[in-house]
Amino acid sequence: MPTPDSIEGLVGRPAYKRAVEVGGIVGFGVSFLFGTAHVGPALSGQVLAGLLAVVVALVVADVLSGLVHWGADTWGASDWPVLGTLLLRPFRAHHVDPASITRHDFWETNGHNGLVTLPLPLLVLALPFERPWAASFGVFVLALSVALFLTNQVHKLAHTPAPGPLARGLQRRGWILRPEEHARHHEAPYLCAYCITLGWMNRFLDAVRFFGRLEGLITAVTGAEPRAEDARLARRGGAQRSSG
Repeated sequence: MPTPDSIEGLVGRPAYKRAVEVGGIVGFGVSFLFGTAHVGPALSGQVLAGLLAVVVALVVADVLSGLVHWGADTWGASDWPVLGTLLLRPFRAHHVDPASITRHDFWETNGHNGLVTLPLPLLVLALPFERPWAASFGVFVLALSVALFLTNQVHKLAHTPAPGPLARGLQRRGWILRPEEHARHHEAPYLCAYCITLGWMNRFLDAVRFFGRLEGLITAVTGAEPRAEDARLARRGGAQRSSG
């Protein structure tokens, strides 16, 4: 695991990021309103199916958050253009300073997720609502988009010492990511509890060694080594300390 010294230069905040963050959140809000306006009238009489679609969407969102988190922690380099700056670098800096996310405002916390999820609600505009399944699928898409959009906000709450009574109540009931559940991810060797939307799927995925098996498969197929950048930074930090 890299030290704060070895990760110097890994963090940084380009000036254009604020525009991206605001645009992502505003754009997502507009697209969600459009999607909701189309799904709402078609949902009449399908309340139970709609609720089931929401639950399935939350589970899928939790797994997707785990896959993205694991991918950002495990593969690639933070100096890659665009992807390294916008995704890999923040995740890896977060491991060095987990509390840093609590110092991000609403826009910085949620802006990139808003940008990524912006197209999702618009997909429902193409659904054939004359079909009986279309309204429920539309609810699934909308619920998935909201869950993914709020993933970093929920993650931030899991690191916030006093998140407020509503958030604390949701955490205690396990409806959103519990701090003690997420704390497992920040313990060496940092290879578990990747899901950060709700944390519902962490215990199951860890029990079946889902991410470890996936790493093994990727390495076998491509030859790429997981967490290669962490190892490189750790070696560099060790060499600097030795030479000093």
